[in-house]
Formats: sequence, structure tokens, C-alpha cells
Amino acid sequence: SLLVWAELWFGWSFLVAAAVMLINGVFLFRCRFPAHPGHQAPLKALPVEQKSIQSEHRCSLLDLASYTLYGYIAMATFYLISQWLAQYGQFVAGMSYTLSIKLLSIYTCGSLLCVLITAPLARKTGRATSLLMLYTFISFIALLMVCLHPSIYMVIVFAFVIGFSSAGGVVQIGLTLMAARFPDAKGKATGIYYSAGSIATFTIPLITARLSQTSIAHIMWFDTGIAAVGFLLALFIGYRSRIATKQQLNMATVVKCNIVLPRCKIIGRGFKTSAKCWLKELSFTVEHATYLVT
Repeated sequence: SLLVWAELWFGWSFLVAAAVMLINGVFLFRCRFPAHPGHQAPLKALPVEQKSIQSEHRCSLLDLASYTLYGYIAMATFYLISQWLAQYGQFVAGMSYTLSIKLLSIYTCGSLLCVLITAPLARKTGRATSLLMLYTFISFIALLMVCLHPSIYMVIVFAFVIGFSSAGGVVQIGLTLMAARFPDAKGKATGIYYSAGSIATFTIPLITARLSQTSIAHIMWFDTGIAAVGFLLALFIGYRSRIATKQQLNMATVVKCNIVLPRCKIIGRGFKTSAKCWLKELSFTVEHATYLVT
């Protein structure tokens, strides 16, 4: 909007972005990477319960499909808004060309503010899951309000809200949760997640080009439907994350009980005293784990 107001060449926006990337490259070139910890030695003896849980944890195709589909939907939601928000404000809400261009600036301000707020809050997995569901729900409600009431003030206000909820880090939160869900294949998870987003940037313009031939308002309704599906996926991801957390607690209980159990077999003297000590430790461990699970 500043370039439009000053009647400058639009190419300056690309040149400024290229200069910022060049400065970042020079800064990163002078930085040193931390020492790599290397591959840890595999554990030789693991309990049977732990092996079965870990194999199920790595090979959950249902979780892989849900995160991949969410990567597609999250990228499609904010990519569609960034491409069609100005046209929607101009041709549907009745804004002028200059004011409709400013919607993108308002949208960007909302995304930047969300990044500053989300970064300290999403450090824990539980909070990240809650933020994923919350932001997806806000995106759906904001898009629905814009479609139902396409007025100038409504579009201006919810342009900020949509930028805050859909482009302010929700894609990165989904990637973080997917990497935490597949800790042994974080690189593959990142590749699959962003590949789904790349497919969205390719297929969404093909769909919206057909919809724009009838009405631009249909494009916004299409984005609202995508956000609704994304909210349902976020609820499913939150449910699966809660189940995975309970499985990890149960796995920790099984491992700790198997470690405490052989202690009585090693001690040769005072078998009765050792047996009593083992029973006390075992009952305390199970009771403490049950309290955490519930």
C-alpha cells in the first residue's frame, strides 16, 4: 500500500526482500553450527511392552495421514486469503482499489503479532495442541463472518483476525506436533508436511480460477469450507495427541516396574526383608503412575 500511495515501482518490494535475505545470509555465514551429538548406541534389552509401543508410535499411518492433510489445508487456507483478499474487498465489499490493497498490510500485521504471541506459548506440546485447535477455529469463524457480512468495516477487522489465526504460525505448529509425534523420522515428517503444502499452492489456484469465473464470493465460501475441515482435523489431532501422551505414561510405568522387579532377585541375604522392600516400591510406582494417567 505504501508503494501505491507513493506511486513507486512495485519491484522495490522484491528488491527489499532480496536485500534482507542477503543480510541474513551474511549473518548466518559467520555463525557456527553447534556440535552434533552423533548417533546414540541402541539399547540392547528393552521390555516387550516398550518395543510394541514404540513400533506403533512410528508406524501410525492414521496420524501420518491426518498431519499430512492438515499441512495441505493449513497452507491452502492462508494462501487463498493472501491471493484473493484484495479482490474480495474491492469487488464484493465495494472498497476502492487503494483501500483493498491495504487489506494485505492489515493481514500481515495480524500474522506478525501472532508470531510474537505464539512463540513463547507453543514451547510445550500440550499448549501447542490447544493453540492449533484454537487458531483453526478462529480462522473458520472469521471467514464465516466475512462471507455472511461482506461490508467494508467487517472485512477490515477480520482481515487482521484471519492473518492472526491462519498465517501467524499455525502451519509451523502443525509441523512441530508432527515432528514430536514421529521423533525417529523428523526429517521425513518435515518433507511430507511441506510437500503437502506445496501441492496446495499448486492445486488451489487451479480451483479458484474456475470459481472466479462465476463469483469471487464463491472463493471465500470455498476457503470457509477448507477452514471447517481444518478445524475438524485439529480436533482429531488433539484427540490423538492425548492418547499418545497416555501411552507414553503407561510405557514409563511398565519400564520402571521392570527395573524395580529384579532388585529382589540380586540380593541373596535377607530375602524376606528384600521382598518387603520390593513390594513397597512397586506399589508406590503403580499408584503414582495411576495418578498421572487419570
